[in-house]
Amino acid sequence: GVSAIFRKAFGRPTPSQCITEHLIRQEVYLGATIYGLITKEKFDQISTIENYDTAFEDLAEDFKNRNLTHLICSPMACTKDEIPLPHFVNNLFEFQKLTGAMITIVTRNDTLCRELKNGVSCKEFLTQLQSHISKKKDSPQKPSLMNGVATTDTLRSSHTPASSCQSEAEPSSPDTTTSSADSNLITLIEANFNKMILKYRNDSNTAFSHSISADINNPRHMNSGVSVVFRNSFGKPTKSDFVSKHLTCQETKEGATVYGLVIKETVLQKPTMASYDSAFDDLTTDFKRKNMKQLICSAMGCTRDEISLEHFTVNIFEFQRLTKAKIIIVTRDEKSNSTLRNGKSYK
Repeated sequence: GVSAIFRKAFGRPTPSQCITEHLIRQEVYLGATIYGLITKEKFDQISTIENYDTAFEDLAEDFKNRNLTHLICSPMACTKDEIPLPHFVNNLFEFQKLTGAMITIVTRNDTLCRELKNGVSCKEFLTQLQSHISKKKDSPQKPSLMNGVATTDTLRSSHTPASSCQSEAEPSSPDTTTSSADSNLITLIEANFNKMILKYRNDSNTAFSHSISADINNPRHMNSGVSVVFRNSFGKPTKSDFVSKHLTCQETKEGATVYGLVIKETVLQKPTMASYDSAFDDLTTDFKRKNMKQLICSAMGCTRDEISLEHFTVNIFEFQRLTKAKIIIVTRDEKSNSTLRNGKSYK
């Protein structure tokens, strides 16, 4: 990847250039500074969110201490190390807020690469990056993507001439929607999901949703977590309930609608960001088409399937923006579990 370019241009870093456990800094005689964010212990490991965030914090601190003004970077760790794009964007906006820096995100569509390691094409990756940056448009410094280079709004076009961009991907269309999500309509409550179902299952304007796998005939399907509540209340979805590859829809005789976001192929797999986002897109389309007004859901995919909370939040806010729905996110503290599967305590 891009590390090969850094190695050829500046050489590999040495142990003496590790300024923290998570950050390397190389000085070059021409004046520029090169940083390496250490997001994992070994080459063949995958970065953890904790290491990634710590590396970004160390970068921001050193960058600010040295009074640097311009950061040029790739979408760091978002392909080979599968860091979710929303998580990268959140860290980058926080970095910009703390440093006041101009930021240029450099991407390139390698036509020799049909699919990136995170399961999406180069062109789709570029489109998703633009989308996640656009969702941050309320921030004081708004990165935008132009001809494959994402920059903050403070960057004048003279700093990014088209001829200097190596991207072969077409720029994505700008977001022409001016509305934003209404956070007042998104509520997080601690409650028993069974009681929420009993309260709202007769409401034809309400939909319940949770995340599932596609292997509906697997004996372990819907056999843990909130899915058990859905199975006991509404039964498992059948093949005829699939409205798309990534969404099931069960109509109840009482009136409410039940959605299953199909975010992975089998129970034992972990979902990809692409399948998770596709499921949310399909949910949004069907919910909006049915003119429903309220969604009641769990923090879908965030515990057993280890979807980052940031990624879930970005999707739920986008869902609200597009549907104008009232959203109730239901959680419950299982006293018997000291930690969730994502390594966090319930609290």
